[in-house]
Amino acid sequence: MKLLLDFLPVIIFFIVYKSTDDIILATAVLIPATLLQMLYTWIKTRKVEMIQLVTLGLVIVLGARQLSFRIRPLFSGNQP
Repeated sequence: MKLLLDFLPVIIFFIVYKSTDDIILATAVLIPATLLQMLYTWIKTRKVEMIQLVTLGLVIVLGARQLSFRIRPLFSGNQP
């Protein structure tokens, strides 16, 4: 169950990305999904592992950067 909970934001990210083909929308969904996962873990166990905090920090910082600058992947596969 813990493994599924750890990978749930990533699974949601890929589902949104594959269904909409929009990395910006998928990133916008990833950030709150990761926050909700951390909140659930904190409420259930009253502790959060350091790697989870590092992952949350990276998701927020890099995701906010991507959303604010509308950065698309360099190699998206649909270039001429």
